[in-house]
Amino acid sequence: MAEKIKKKSRQPYRLWFEFLKTALNFGMKVDRDFYKSWHLNQVKTLTFDKWFKTHSHLFDDYEMDIEIFKGKRRANTILVEIPKNYSVHKIQKEIGSRVSKYINQPNAKFAIKSKQPLRISAFDYMLWSWQLKQLPKYNKRGGLAEIWGALDKKVLASRSQTLKSVKVKRRRLQGEEFKAITISKNIRKADRILKNVCKGQFPGEYSVS
Repeated sequence: MAEKIKKKSRQPYRLWFEFLKTALNFGMKVDRDFYKSWHLNQVKTLTFDKWFKTHSHLFDDYEMDIEIFKGKRRANTILVEIPKNYSVHKIQKEIGSRVSKYINQPNAKFAIKSKQPLRISAFDYMLWSWQLKQLPKYNKRGGLAEIWGALDKKVLASRSQTLKSVKVKRRRLQGEEFKAITISKNIRKADRILKNVCKGQFPGEYSVS
């Protein structure tokens, strides 16, 4: 069987790492059995880049060749169980609908679970919003709008192109109420993602109304 590792962008895994690190540092209940191979003590203390150097293999997918199963099977079938009296045309016509829900799944031990591409900067912004909300100075009337301002300063102070893109891509302020609503949604989304991460899913379902 031919196998070849498929390398991917590390940014989605950086986000997963950062959400997990936040959950650990804020005392959330994490499924430690699921994350045993992540070495959670290292997650808490190392930067993502240092940690990833020794843990990147956890996210590797493998390309594999199709093979005919040689084990026990029903008479007059081959696995995936295709009756021998099927024509190639009939197989091509029917097999997609029969197997679609079982295929195109990542085979890495730890895989991103998302129905749509991840917007990296948006996830950073959600996590920062949640982290700032844990600080006592923002738990007051008008605190959400102040978090908005603090995030603006955080983005502007960073030299990273990834962080700069947050300011470019996110919506502009339309008053104090808009700021508060936007930050509130970010915090609730981050809270759902953190709970998903604790159970071993990233990002999982995180939409809010």
